[in-house]
Amino acid sequence: MGSKHMDILYFDWARQAARHALNEDDILWALNIVRDREYQELVDEVRRLLSRLLDADIDEIALVPSGEAAVNIISLSIPVSVRDKVILVRDDYPGIIIPWLKSMERGLRISFVGGEEGRIKIDEMVKMLDETVLIKAFSHIHHLTGVRRDIRGISLYLEETGGYTYVEATHSLGCIGIDVKRDRVHILSGDVDKWLSPSSGIGILYVKKEIQRIIDPPIISSLNALWEGNSLTYKLGDGARRYEAIKLSGISLALLVKSLEDLFRYGVKKAENRILTLGGWLIDELINMGYHVSTPYDRGKRGGIISIKAENVDKLREYLEKMGIFVSGLDGYLRISIHYRHVDSDIERLIEGVREGGRRLGLLPS
Repeated sequence: MGSKHMDILYFDWARQAARHALNEDDILWALNIVRDREYQELVDEVRRLLSRLLDADIDEIALVPSGEAAVNIISLSIPVSVRDKVILVRDDYPGIIIPWLKSMERGLRISFVGGEEGRIKIDEMVKMLDETVLIKAFSHIHHLTGVRRDIRGISLYLEETGGYTYVEATHSLGCIGIDVKRDRVHILSGDVDKWLSPSSGIGILYVKKEIQRIIDPPIISSLNALWEGNSLTYKLGDGARRYEAIKLSGISLALLVKSLEDLFRYGVKKAENRILTLGGWLIDELINMGYHVSTPYDRGKRGGIISIKAENVDKLREYLEKMGIFVSGLDGYLRISIHYRHVDSDIERLIEGVREGGRRLGLLPS
């Protein structure tokens, strides 16, 4: 699953590059794995690898159909009491906002803290913290600008008044490390089909062991509940298995196993350092060209997305696509997503394409 395929460069990992990078050998490997291993065996292997990635216990990890399915599980199930306020970030990833809106029917109140190009207005957030806060939910990496939020810092603020820290990690998984214990995360979810794997139809849900007993799943099936015939009662599965009510694709699970094993073989920290180093090089070049880069240069404040804010960014995206370089455009931003599999010559070709395209389109001085 390399970064090149038929001389095409994929820098749209924040969108769909993982699917493009999939090749026939990967599919054949996955098919053989599915033939040889039982479904539950694959699920348990993925949960084991993800628990290692996040420094979680294996019984704190559930596999669900998508990151948004995970948010729905929590938003539809978490008990509402005196604590009924959910704090969201106004310009955040839609996947961490939309599912909470339905929860207002259950009596939850939604409060938005301001965000500016992905930067949370911490002073504004602190003023919202009181004994009514149930959840503070935010994405680790901002989906438009690549800004990285300080999970541990936000968690420590929340500890003063109580409530749970919920991290949306779609644009972190396989890119920027998260340690749920160190960072004091209560709940985490995300899709795996960005940097981590070409596996579609899989989301992860981490729920800290101590709070699983108060969050029952909104749906049950024979996968996550035990039932004795002729009985009107059931027992939920142990640990986070209680949230795994829907069967997932065996092929997708096998591909995720391979992706995680590849990442561990390369080195998780090494991959993060590679992404941040290539990103720093790219930011330097873009700024020197005269582009407005919305992504911070500071390695500790960004992820794998490098973002340009400019008029006509869609035309620049189209120009690059004609050159065989795929990036993604969204809401006026040109998003360039760096992967640890990219080599230096990929970045050089991208830089030249962005420079030439900017001049031809009048975004840069000729």
